[in-house]
Amino acid sequence: MQPCIADQSKLRAVARISGSLTDLFPYMNTVRKDAFYNKNGPTFTFMEQYRMITLDPSRIAMAKLDDIVDVWRVLESLRILFNRCRLDRASIEPSYESRKKPAALEIYFRLPRTNCGRCGEKACMAFALKLWSGLQSLANCKPIFEDEQVGLKDALFEICAIPAVIFSLHTG
Repeated sequence: MQPCIADQSKLRAVARISGSLTDLFPYMNTVRKDAFYNKNGPTFTFMEQYRMITLDPSRIAMAKLDDIVDVWRVLESLRILFNRCRLDRASIEPSYESRKKPAALEIYFRLPRTNCGRCGEKACMAFALKLWSGLQSLANCKPIFEDEQVGLKDALFEICAIPAVIFSLHTG
């Protein structure tokens, strides 16, 4: 563990694993639609809230962790993900699709652009940037769930690679 380069108040950590995760990546790619899979790397990267996690065949690199307890919590959630994918492989269609993170501007163009501030940000552009970096949740954009802007919801789910069913499970 070392201080995070991007935020000195956070930690970064690297965990080494025995064996290889390469065979699990296509299954994890199906399960985690918000991940960025590079089969040529091979690497598998995703955000867990504001934390960035990158897996390669024998290593887990994590950034923006709160403390040592957070490190262990993230590692345990990864262990559960790995085991679930390994146990359920027969029922998971592996995906070799490479996804790219959309630009923050692409997210912004799909927002209501009302600058209503109900998300806690002063402007929709600030919200888009924080959503892109994992510091905001799509659930905080109230107009796409309550107002006449509800039609924008599906486009946002699509660009953020969040299936509506999974989103509703995470937001209650």
